[in-house]
Amino acid sequence: MSRITNLHFLSSTLLVLAACSSTSASSSSPTTVVTDTLGVQFSVSCSGLYCLLTSNDPNVVPTSCDGAIGTDTFALVWARILTVHVLNVPSTGSIQVNAAEPGHPVVCASDTDCYSPGFVSAGNGATYACQSGLCQATQMCSGGVCQTPPALTTNDVITLCQADIPWPKSCPYITSPLFANRLVEVAASCGANTYCASVPGDCRQPTAAPAADGGQLATPGVDAGL
Repeated sequence: MSRITNLHFLSSTLLVLAACSSTSASSSSPTTVVTDTLGVQFSVSCSGLYCLLTSNDPNVVPTSCDGAIGTDTFALVWARILTVHVLNVPSTGSIQVNAAEPGHPVVCASDTDCYSPGFVSAGNGATYACQSGLCQATQMCSGGVCQTPPALTTNDVITLCQADIPWPKSCPYITSPLFANRLVEVAASCGANTYCASVPGDCRQPTAAPAADGGQLATPGVDAGL
């Protein structure tokens, strides 16, 4: 547990959530439902800068466990890995996205399963495609600077390492045994770096792994829970 303190939890404002009114880079209409790695489906509802989610499973409720005073809610986070994330929305002040809060990658069978609103403005936003069963950014822009393809961040690695962990029903979450052990692994792989290309072996991988028989590529976990 002591090694968890070496992990630099990156946070950002909700500006990473794209405006729903933006024009999609794709000619097809984005889906109004996204599915996480546990097979839970979420209905998407956008207003202003926020794209909030409602779980279609009554047993899955948003629990951020961050100790802030406010309302917990599911939201889409446009990170390198498209993420269903639990946010605490305070009555005043800015909204922060913290990697220590619960989050799961969005899974897909095709690009249409990735809710991709395109670019918020000329220099900010992201586009997504289905890669290895996960919705992954093909381009991300901030302040007019674009990365194609964008680099994997430590926050993305933390999200990938939560792929098989159930959504919490009670707190604390960060010290729950499985999540705490995964954070130790992430700390060993990424340290305090903003970007990290090394995903621990027992976490969901962003790229497909070769099949054991040398045949077609296999995507670990795509069918699990779906």
